[in-house]
Amino acid sequence: MSRPVVMPNFENASLAEVETAVRCTPQRHHALRLRAIRALGTGLDRAAVAHFCDVSPATVQRWIRTFNFRI
Repeated sequence: MSRPVVMPNFENASLAEVETAVRCTPQRHHALRLRAIRALGTGLDRAAVAHFCDVSPATVQRWIRTFNFRI
């Protein structure tokens, strides 16, 4: 049985706040994760974001869960 698909919860941070965080973070891997969240917020699907970031869709799903619960 597969896990349910989770989407970013933008009640935690707006797209503008995510963009600010992308520009301010000194670590590339954090910026990549935030860019992925921003891309999902603009309508790209998880498969396209995973391809763009060169990671698996499961990794994108994990980034979404982290965004939803840590912000």
